Amino acid sequence: MNYARRNIEILQLPLIADGFVEHPERAILQFKKGETIDFGAFCYSSVTEVASAQRGLNRPRSERLVDASTFRPERVAPMRAAIIFFSREISHSAYSPLTVALAARTFVRFLFWANESGFSDVLTNRPTLRLGFRSFVSHLWEEVAAQRMTEKTAGVRVSTLREVLAQLYDIDDIHHGVRLPRSRKRAAQPTVPPSEEDQGKMLALCQALFDGLTSLCLDFKPYPYPLAVPRSLGAADDSMWIFPSRKWCMPPHQLAVRESLTLGYWAFDYGTGTIAEPAEIAHYYSQDYPSDRLNAAAIAVSHAHAAINDANVNERSAYRVAAALRAHQAFVVMFLSRTNMNWAQVRELPWGADYEVGAERQGFRAVKARAGGKVVTFEIQTVFLPELRKFLKLREYLLNGSEYEYLFMICDGQTGKFEPLQAKTQDHIAASLRRIDPNVPNIKSRKWRAGGGDWMLRRGVDTETASVILQNTESTVRNSYAEGSPIVQMEELGAFFDSIQTAVIAKGCEVQNGVARPVGLCSDFGAPTQSEQAAVVPDCLSNEGCFFCNKFRVHADEDDTRKLVSCRYVIQRTATTHDEEQFSSIFSPIFKRIEDLLAEIDRLSPGLVGAVTLEVENGELDAYWARKLEMLIILELVS
Repeated sequence: MNYARRNIEILQLPLIADGFVEHPERAILQFKKGETIDFGAFCYSSVTEVASAQRGLNRPRSERLVDASTFRPERVAPMRAAIIFFSREISHSAYSPLTVALAARTFVRFLFWANESGFSDVLTNRPTLRLGFRSFVSHLWEEVAAQRMTEKTAGVRVSTLREVLAQLYDIDDIHHGVRLPRSRKRAAQPTVPPSEEDQGKMLALCQALFDGLTSLCLDFKPYPYPLAVPRSLGAADDSMWIFPSRKWCMPPHQLAVRESLTLGYWAFDYGTGTIAEPAEIAHYYSQDYPSDRLNAAAIAVSHAHAAINDANVNERSAYRVAAALRAHQAFVVMFLSRTNMNWAQVRELPWGADYEVGAERQGFRAVKARAGGKVVTFEIQTVFLPELRKFLKLREYLLNGSEYEYLFMICDGQTGKFEPLQAKTQDHIAASLRRIDPNVPNIKSRKWRAGGGDWMLRRGVDTETASVILQNTESTVRNSYAEGSPIVQMEELGAFFDSIQTAVIAKGCEVQNGVARPVGLCSDFGAPTQSEQAAVVPDCLSNEGCFFCNKFRVHADEDDTRKLVSCRYVIQRTATTHDEEQFSSIFSPIFKRIEDLLAEIDRLSPGLVGAVTLEVENGELDAYWARKLEMLIILELVS
């Protein structure tokens, strides 16, 4: 084989407007951070591995050498389609460029393996593609067996390849009948949503900072500035005074220990929003002589007045810009909570003057943003749209006429230049919030997404809409919340135990107007009310209807316990006359309810249930249930 370098073209993804790729055989795709993948080499049937000899020749490290005589023109169109597909994945999908690069690398790895393994027409022949996929999976299993690869790695490669093939070639059953390696040993545990209390605490503080500091900057409010804060903070009049100082505020927990702080910033009266008199604060300074302490206090007060005067005549005072950045940080948290986007998406969300807001859909509106040839769509609640527009004005204030490719940014403290959000930015924001309120929780994007999914589930938002908002597939949404809202589950569990504890009352406790029933007592016979989302409708004419009525009561004593245990015993005896499925559909909810009631009785009267159960199994049933069992035996309905 005559391997040599070929003409190459480095294509930066995403392509501008997903443009036409004239020469796919030359293409080397470049992703963010300079990572490259040689796509075009697959247009030749004879290629080398990555050409290490290219180092130092100003060629991409991923380039492969090819034998020009083995050019396969029939592969050009499929490779062109693949390049455009991955470009669009970066431009339009919810996946990060890093994730798309991983998928592209997995796809190319499969192509070159297929080329070397007898499946050379894998892109042009559908049956060959199916056979090639099966054989590739078998190959990965061999790698796992030889301990050259973990099952998790093999599983990730297979699941990634399967998703690419499903989208690129509309073939979503390629894995049917194939034993697939697992990408993880056990099913991922869903993220538990933050409590509504925690969400409210963090959002209330962020909303206060965003509203107040944005007004300070955009409305050019004068210093000292009263910033309205949540009542939970415990500030006087629910306000903190803001000053143009490195110590821009002093929240209540710091005011309480101000004298122990290394720097008290005594010229500013953070409690009243005024400037102190030198004589009032001179004793806080450490000079040897009283006159020197008074002089130091006077200088501090003079500097404080000067800082306020300067900030009140300068719309772009450094302190106002710093306040705008704090408002920006607070809005990032609000945005995460309302859009349910993941952190990678938020960090790389493009923005330009050209954006569109779509029509309302179940209380949400789509926002389409464009910048640098990339288009991204996200959904926000309609009521949040005014907040977004206010933030965009704040962003214009920060940029001061310049442009920036991303919606959000941070400011480099040394250079003053704007940079993208970082991996640790969420922690930094939480730390800044805790300097104001030490009790504020640190809820990150993953928790906000869980909370958002939970919120939509509880309010009946359909999975199609939820998948668009969460930037996930419908199947992911269904799988994540197939068992229902975790918060609702906790609420239902609490309600269930409350109902059990309400139903089981202490021995000797009188039930006013109580009517004895074969399974316990009724506190209001003739007026059944469903106690919860019951499997059996409450009914005063049937014994089983009592169990799911909120008027039902049982004493934690021997008589009522014997009624319940006897009822359970009769149900168990009838199980022999039904098939398992039929018995489960008829009696399982009732049987489970009895078990829960007996467990509560055992908690209140330890040992009672066990003793009564032994007696019932020896034939000492409650009189009603003894007659019931005898009748069933006579009718040969139980053995």
